[in-house]
Amino acid sequence: MKKIKVFTLIIVLLSLHNAFSQQAAKDFVMRQFDTATCDKVYLIVTDRVLYANESLNLIENFNDLDSSTQANLLKEYQIIGKKPLDSILIATFKNELISKLQYLGIKVIQTPADSLPDSLDARSHTLNIKQLEIEEFIAEDSISYYENDTAKYVYRKALNGVRFNAWFFYNEKDTANSLTLFCNEAITDDFQGNITMGKGNKPVVSYSLTRINPNDTYVIAKETGRESAICFFNLLLNKYVFNKTDGEDRHYYGIDLKSGNILMDNEPFDNFDVLETEQ
Repeated sequence: MKKIKVFTLIIVLLSLHNAFSQQAAKDFVMRQFDTATCDKVYLIVTDRVLYANESLNLIENFNDLDSSTQANLLKEYQIIGKKPLDSILIATFKNELISKLQYLGIKVIQTPADSLPDSLDARSHTLNIKQLEIEEFIAEDSISYYENDTAKYVYRKALNGVRFNAWFFYNEKDTANSLTLFCNEAITDDFQGNITMGKGNKPVVSYSLTRINPNDTYVIAKETGRESAICFFNLLLNKYVFNKTDGEDRHYYGIDLKSGNILMDNEPFDNFDVLETEQ
């Protein structure tokens, strides 16, 4: 009988603890609706976009090749290149980031790097977007023909892809809380198809392929801005719950941008990659 009581007590304590943690998450979200209690972020954004190409990077001594050879290799391996305008890419990314943060209730203050406040209260933060990059890469996709749940024939296709990478310094002046964060979104050629059996029981492959183009970089710049806003909000949300529960809560919380609902899981989700920095 005692065991049952102890077990019941543990369940009750866990339920109360979870309820307290969930209420803390709700409190954080709700306080963003009040300009007097909402969090604010001082935002700095770089004014240039770097470019990288996975295929070209694999070519040894590319910069030492003659201009004609370089031009031929660029024509073969470069889809996006320098065609998008940096100013439009940056504006697309930044405007989406700011609009979604403001939609979630965060006050955004754009500021030069040399104008950051020397000290911050618990509801104030700095976010320095130090580097933005367009990266071309090669990905592989496939279509399969199955027999008895086993892939008997597989057709593989190399696809062009492009990523929009963003690096953030969070509270970089505060040695106790500073973090280097990373977020990106990617898009590849659209590859759709199937394998059927033709005459002589031979596989026949049919597919459609829509190639990416320079304008797609603006699409993923916007998507990276949107995802970065969600990740930053979730960072602040989980930090708040962690502090309110003295680090006892083991759940991870996030916001559903469409519904505004608070999500909870045992594993991290919709969060930045945290990068190690050299001391």
